[in-house]
Amino acid sequence: MRDWPDFSGTLYEEAVARVLRSGCYTEGPETAALERQAAGMFGVDPGRVVAVSSGTAALELILRASHWLRPGGAILMPAVTFTATAQAVEAAGYRAVLCDVDPERWTLCPADAKRRMNSQTVGILSVDLDGAKPDVAGLLELNLPIVSDACASWGWCHDRSFPMASSAYSLNQTKIAGCGEGGLVVAESCLVADEIRALRCFGEERPAALRRRADIPGGGNRKMTEMTAAMAQVSLSLLRSRIERARTNQGILWLGLQDQELIAAPAAAAETALHKFRARIRTNRKEAEFALAGLKVPCQHREVSPLYAHPGLACYGEGLGFPNAARFLRETVVLGSRGQPLWHADPMDVGRWSQAMRRFDDKVTSKEVRNV
Repeated sequence: MRDWPDFSGTLYEEAVARVLRSGCYTEGPETAALERQAAGMFGVDPGRVVAVSSGTAALELILRASHWLRPGGAILMPAVTFTATAQAVEAAGYRAVLCDVDPERWTLCPADAKRRMNSQTVGILSVDLDGAKPDVAGLLELNLPIVSDACASWGWCHDRSFPMASSAYSLNQTKIAGCGEGGLVVAESCLVADEIRALRCFGEERPAALRRRADIPGGGNRKMTEMTAAMAQVSLSLLRSRIERARTNQGILWLGLQDQELIAAPAAAAETALHKFRARIRTNRKEAEFALAGLKVPCQHREVSPLYAHPGLACYGEGLGFPNAARFLRETVVLGSRGQPLWHADPMDVGRWSQAMRRFDDKVTSKEVRNV
């Protein structure tokens, strides 16, 4: 079993060969072609799309370039997300303020975000965990500028729910549009995109309208390689078929969990979560994992933890202030492995997992599991 999705195949091999023949490995035509392709997919001006080295870099550069942010201000963000989200906020010179999550979607809870707002708050960083669509209406009611961490949300992103918001997308090989490592920015305006282009390349060629801004430092190296850009073009061309496979596999797994009491499918609000299938467990975690192993159903549960539970982020506080995030840690498990995400797994394999899941309750209550 591969640890990562398989990216071999004629289309990827031809893309790699094209770059090798060109002799150009950075700042070349492949990056520009990828930006045009993504702009067409999103239906935006090509000048608003910027290819960068990673989804994390995309977030950091958006935060550094956005004109409405006050340096050193507080950014509201969900307590449940990958560590890179908080690290991008801190790297951009802002302070991350964790908020609890919605108990169904596991995305930022508008009510808790409102409770934590104060005079230092300058914006919101929304995260589409597993690709799930956040409570857009609730977040817009807070009347704060929004940046969207859409790194896993390629399944629903085309409706562009946050008007005038900049969004970051990941091309990490675990993602549905993955190609190794890379990121894309869809900026709120061409002016912000121009600033991000300058920041990705040491701050050079900054637009004249922004050259006098003293609050934006010089930038660094966040460029995408031509090899990544060429492979990413292939991944975007396959995106529609990958989304359809993810939806097919999602439906297959949903059926397998219908009659079980101790494990349940994600809430209907999470139906856009095409990156991972996060089931809810109603039993002891250790028992659940032992039962899944016995049923030969791959799973992973600690690929994302609440930030306060991360050993490197203890400064963000205790779990007592985030009851839903604590439930997320106790009550969820992702079906599938890192090498078999929802969008990549063979539906035949998923069908076998689904059939096996029909015996989950019996397996959990069996003597071999109870004696764990």
